Amino acid sequence: MIIEHGVYRDNLSGHCDINKLFYGEEPAVSRAEFKLREAIHKFDVSIEKCQALDLGAAPGGWTKVLADAGVEVTAVDPGELDPVIGGLPNVKHIKSRVEDWQCDQKYDLIVNDI
Repeated sequence: MIIEHGVYRDNLSGHCDINKLFYGEEPAVSRAEFKLREAIHKFDVSIEKCQALDLGAAPGGWTKVLADAGVEVTAVDPGELDPVIGGLPNVKHIKSRVEDWQCDQKYDLIVNDI
């Protein structure tokens, strides 16, 4: 993949590229935050007043994006979440492998960056 002026040359969408959309911003947890923010923007995903499940959540970049938007997030991962994420009141961390966890509720949105 060739990068020209901070943008992937082969990107099919000229207006949606994490390098252009979030240039100059620093992620709080990981660059993965930018991927979810781009998807929400690109596909016009409404996440207001929703219950979300983040599978493979650690260190918590995607969980943070959702939690910052006011979403109630259940983060499932055996790894630790970043301390910034672990203290958020709308985040519940289930320290388990996804395949070992029994889901007992419905979610409006499921995200996965495994």
